[in-house]
Parts: sequence; structure tokens; C-alpha cells
Amino acid sequence: LNQPESLRHHGTYTETSDAERKRAFLEEERRLGYVASTRACNHLYLSHAATYAGSRHAGSTFMNEIRAAGDHLLADAVAPDGNAIWSASELGRVQHERIAGALDSEEISADALSDLFLAQWTLSELPGASLWRPLPSPTPFLGSESLRLSFSALDTYEACQRRYYYAHVLGLSDNRSSPYMAGGTAVHNTLQWMNEQRRDGAFPDVTQLIDHFLTQWKSDGYESTSQERQVREQSENLLRRFHTYEREQEREILDVEVRFEASLGQHTLAGRIDCVSRRPDGTVEIIDYKSGKEVSAKKRELQLGIYQMAYNQLHPDLVVSPVYYFLGHKDDRLGRYAHEFDSAKQIQFLKGDADAVDATMGSILETAGKILSNEFKTVTNPYTCQGCAYRHVCEGANEDG
Repeated sequence: LNQPESLRHHGTYTETSDAERKRAFLEEERRLGYVASTRACNHLYLSHAATYAGSRHAGSTFMNEIRAAGDHLLADAVAPDGNAIWSASELGRVQHERIAGALDSEEISADALSDLFLAQWTLSELPGASLWRPLPSPTPFLGSESLRLSFSALDTYEACQRRYYYAHVLGLSDNRSSPYMAGGTAVHNTLQWMNEQRRDGAFPDVTQLIDHFLTQWKSDGYESTSQERQVREQSENLLRRFHTYEREQEREILDVEVRFEASLGQHTLAGRIDCVSRRPDGTVEIIDYKSGKEVSAKKRELQLGIYQMAYNQLHPDLVVSPVYYFLGHKDDRLGRYAHEFDSAKQIQFLKGDADAVDATMGSILETAGKILSNEFKTVTNPYTCQGCAYRHVCEGANEDG
């Protein structure tokens, strides 16, 4: 529990007294919550983050107590204008109905505009609402163009064809970020620096590694200092554990941050390889570091297959082994970090032979054919649409809303 310093008891607690202390803190939180709630003059909005420190959050336990006490307590809660206070999903549905009605009649009333801004900006987690009419079926390609593709673009098309259209055809930017993305970038930059040092003949010690990591760390975008501390400590633990593992590995760093453009039929595959190294047995590894969760086998075969094909074009006489290094471990939760890097579980190689890579390339060409055929279907899965940057302009997301 994160408590004000004035509420903390500085002393030694037994298990029993510690439980009593937590109960006392909970009662103090309940008292403060009651006082804060009764200070509302016109409206009272209760909200919570969907996730905190990477874990889903169900909201305050006090709201559950209110619900458990009886539905009439919530049913009796009304705004000063007499309207019932709805849940976010109910409010979103009503807003969409009013906005859709105004747009259909081409009369955008002040109430509809007010609802729009409330849904899109004040309550940004509601299903998307938009002033734009659904776009006609897009036909940007004639069918003979050469595409510039990447793993990220192909993965986007696989998840939602319409999202690919907005991002990679129209070029609409997605400038969103998250604390976990920023933390992953700091980890990636630190490993790049470590491998550059190793390539030049120096292996930095763990203190130097963490010092460099802290120069890459950015404190923007976190919900609280506690969340920032948790993400930073998790990132430091990943780096310390991986440094311990790498210190025992006899590998020669051949290249770092290798950018490539490979030909595939009439198209170009572009990307960047984190690291290329040679082990004592002569095995050359094309490495991609992952600081987040594991990816599906399909994504692994796609990305690593692209890396192998591209690097073979650069070095046709070199036999390479594409590999993922997952820095996170499944036991890294609630502050209980695995102490050792588990190479058997945290390293995943490209499975299959040259025929499998050829099959992956064939699949990419098939996807390119769909793109050139202007196949940009919408997805109306709420789990897919909720986190999409284009949900406010996508007719698929609006229909789902």
C-alpha cells in the first residue's frame, strides 16, 4: 500500500501486527475516500487505470463494497439534472446513438458535439466516436506496384487489414507511447551500447551497464513515481540477469544494428537486426532482443524468416541461425524476479529448414497480393479495436462501438 509518510509506523512488526497495520491503513483509506466523495458539488466521477505496472486493475475495492451492499445504492445515485449516472460502456452506447442520429440527418447539434468531445477526449477509453462518415472501400493500388514491406507492417496487416491501410497506405501517424514501450527502448539502447563495446574489444561490467541504462531512461509518461520505479527496477533486473549470462558466453560480436533492404520478387523487405555474433563453434546468430512478452510461433517464423533471407542476401556464403532472446522470464512478476537467465526457455531459434523459409516468403508474397488487390477489411473485435490509434475514424470500430 502506498501511504503518506505521516500515516506510516516506523517500527518492527510481527506478522499479526503487520496485518493489523494493513487493516488500519485500509480503514484510513476508506475514511479519506468518504471525505473526498462527500466534497463533490455537482458531479462525482470515479475512475481507475485499466492496468497498473503491467497488471490489470479491477478498480477500488470500495466500489465493490457499494455494489455488494445493494444495487439500490447505485440506482439512487443521480446527477443534479436528474439523469442517472451510467457506466462508461452505457454512456458510450448512448453517445454513439445521438451522434449517429445527428450525422444521418446532417444536423450536428450542440448536444451531439458535446457528447462527441466527452466520448472522444474526456473519456478516451470509450469505443471510438467520430465526426467523419465511413470511408468508401479504398482502392489505392492498380495491382502492379512495388511495395516496401517490413515485419511490423506485415504483422499489422495480419492483425487488421484496415489498420494497415491507415498506417502504411495513408501514412497516418501513431505517436502513442506507453511507459513499458519507453522502458523497452531504454533496455534496447543499453544492449546496443554493450554490444558495440564488445565488438570493439571491451566488455563493460554490470555497474557500467546500469549507469548507461540510467542515461537512456526517461521519466515522462508514468502515472506515478511508484509506477516509474517499478518499471525501472524491472528493466534493471532484466539487464543484470542477462549481463551475468552473457559474461560467461564466448561470442564474437560481428555487427550491431544492421539495417537491410532485401528483394522479394518486385517488393522490398526492410528492417533492422539488433546484433550478429559468432559462437566458438562457428555458429553465426542473427539476434533480436525482446524485452516484452513472448510472441506466437507464427510471428517468430515470420520475423526470423525475414532476417535469415535478408542476411543471406547480404552474405550468401554464410550459414546463419536467426534467434530471439527474450529478456523477460515468466517468473518476473510481483517483484519476484528469476535470478538466472534460462537459455532453454528464454532463447528461441527459427525452426525449420530452407524450405520453411521459402514457405514464409511465399506467404509474404501472398499478403502483398492481397494488398495490391486493395483488400482492406475491417475488424470489429473490441479487444483489437480498443487499443487501436485509428479507432475514432474507422467504421469497423464504430460499428463495434
